[in-house]
Amino acid sequence: MTSPALIRAGVPLPGGRLVEIARDAGLPVLFSANAFMRRDRSGEIASVRMVDRDHFGDLDAALDSAGFVAAAKYRGYPWSIEQYLNLVESYNWSWYASMDHCVEPEIAGDKSGVMFRLAETIRMYSVLRRAADDRGLGAPMPVLQGWTPSQYVWCAENMPIFK
Repeated sequence: MTSPALIRAGVPLPGGRLVEIARDAGLPVLFSANAFMRRDRSGEIASVRMVDRDHFGDLDAALDSAGFVAAAKYRGYPWSIEQYLNLVESYNWSWYASMDHCVEPEIAGDKSGVMFRLAETIRMYSVLRRAADDRGLGAPMPVLQGWTPSQYVWCAENMPIFK
């Protein structure tokens, strides 16, 4: 017997009425880490907005690292691993994604770009997992990438999930 797929509603902001509606309806949601980043006047990350636990209540929420947004909008992560893990620590997420390096064509460009970004996704998983372990946090959800089935297989085979 298979379980039905769990569909999460993407919520664009960590405060406000949409969070209340999702919480009150018991909807599972997904937040982008980018929504929690506070910027200064120059656009630099000044701080990370921590979860308002009273507002979230017992919301079933997961956290995405915003890898595509980071690549497309900022040309890389403008927040550090430490800032991301501070956000992870601020709530009891159902899961949190590793900080991946996306491979969409507008970001990776070609096969060599894809392979470089796959390697970086794998490296970042290792770095983030070690940093999370140092804080007593569970491991991040690994993110597999690729343009082709063989690239996804390569990514999975090289992801140090059990190593």
